[in-house]
Amino acid sequence: MALPPPLSRLALLPVLLLLTGCGAVRWTGEKAAGEVNGLNGVTHALGSPFSAGQTFLILDGVSVINTGKTIDDHLVSWISGQDCSTIRAMKGEDYCRPNPTKPITVTRISYCYHDLAGTTCYTQPLPGNTQPTGIEVYQVPVAAIPSSP
Repeated sequence: MALPPPLSRLALLPVLLLLTGCGAVRWTGEKAAGEVNGLNGVTHALGSPFSAGQTFLILDGVSVINTGKTIDDHLVSWISGQDCSTIRAMKGEDYCRPNPTKPITVTRISYCYHDLAGTTCYTQPLPGNTQPTGIEVYQVPVAAIPSSP
C-alpha cells in the first residue's frame, strides 16, 4: 500500500536529519588530503573554510534572496505539498497556503500578412499560395476565450 505523497515525503525526514552530521567539524593537528584550515583554525573535511552551521546560514541567505523562502520552507513545502514561507509568516500572513493552480490554457496560432493598411493577423491561413509574413503562437487561458452563441 503506497503512502499519500505528503506522508511518503515525511518518511524521508529521518534520513535527512541523520545527514546533518555529515558536515561535522573535527580538531586535528595535521591536515589530510583535501582539508583546509578554516578561519577559526578548525580543519574542515570538504575544504570549506566555514563550519557546517556557517555554510547552512550562507546557503539559507542565498535561498531567501533568490526564492523568498528559507531552506526549511522548501523542505516543509515539499513534505506538505503546500506553499510555505517564513517571510510571509513574519508579515502576519499564513505560513502555509495551498499551491496556486495554473489556469488551463490552449495554444492559439495567428497567421499574419502584410497589406496596404499594415499587418493583419487571422486565426487560419488565407486560402491560396499566399505565404504569411509571420506566425504567432501563444497560450491563452480558457477563461479568456469568448464562448460562441
